[in-house]
Amino acid sequence: MVEATKLAHPVMQLSARLMAEGSKRTWRDYLSLAMVGKIAEFDNYGEIVAQYNLDILGSSPGMIVMRTAEMWVALAAGNDDDVLQLVDGLPAWSTPPVGPIGPTGPTGPTGPTGPTGPIGPTGATGATGSTGATGATGLPGATGATGPAGPTGPTGAPGATGATGATGATGPTGATGSAGATGAPGKSFLGLPWNNNHLYCAQGTLTTAAMTANRLYASPVYVPDNTTIRRLAMWVTNGVALTEITMGIYSDTNGAPDALLYTSPAFTTTTTNQKREDTAINIDLSDRWVWLAVAGNGGTGMRALGGPSNFSNFIQGVPNALTGTAGELGVIVTRTYTTGVLPNPFPSFTAIQAFVPAVHIGP
Repeated sequence: MVEATKLAHPVMQLSARLMAEGSKRTWRDYLSLAMVGKIAEFDNYGEIVAQYNLDILGSSPGMIVMRTAEMWVALAAGNDDDVLQLVDGLPAWSTPPVGPIGPTGPTGPTGPTGPTGPIGPTGATGATGSTGATGATGLPGATGATGPAGPTGPTGAPGATGATGATGATGPTGATGSAGATGAPGKSFLGLPWNNNHLYCAQGTLTTAAMTANRLYASPVYVPDNTTIRRLAMWVTNGVALTEITMGIYSDTNGAPDALLYTSPAFTTTTTNQKREDTAINIDLSDRWVWLAVAGNGGTGMRALGGPSNFSNFIQGVPNALTGTAGELGVIVTRTYTTGVLPNPFPSFTAIQAFVPAVHIGP
């Protein structure tokens, strides 16, 4: 039989190995059983083998199997009321001596009820669980209505008075000079038209720096004539977990940010990439100064204006007391950040000469 299993076809060997996997037999056992027509499977094969081995020791009800120094043996059941005790280190049945039954003793008095114990102190309050992750950013809100038209520009100077007619025969009265044309709105020397393949930000030297949580930043930029803004963007250089920003555009009044013209949806800033709004924004800001603003709730690293350019002194000037060593880049306000919300109008601010996050806009 051993030699025959060695010569079995490889397919038969493979089948036998699959049957033996997870069983209590080897693959050769299955080949041998198949050759003599006695192959069979029992889910409780191990129990059958164990039961068979135990039955070899005996089959009397109440029998106990125990281990001696040499082997496993069976201890037959004793008589009713026998007790099991150790004799020379092995269990053995013995009959206990039976004494006379004593009289029933009197029932003792019921003892007094003990005092109620004090109530234990209240356990300490468990620690507060960790804050859940920030929910997904909501859909952008609808574009707000177009703001009212700006004030009319100042009236031009009156035209010159016509010349007086010559003396002699009474000459005709000289015609009255025509009124001077209305003066055109003032233009900035930075009024170069914008290219729709570019984005634009305030004047300054581009660098990278970390924002301060719960701070509103703003910096000015001039928008040329015939320019509709359709893009608003920033670049995150170092993402921070559980942080976000909200961008916005403010009008200018006398060289300071004033009314809120546009607010972006909130953007998460946990990864390094650009945060861009170019689907909902569509606002005409032609021929005017505006302030580009941003606020956030964490120390996110951003592309920033790290120092004033040569134009900064001409645009925003320097402190009145001439104590500053650099032109001003923008303004800041300390306030608690709210998701997707910027204040309107712009609050009282402090000018800043270093680091303003670079908010970009473009047509």
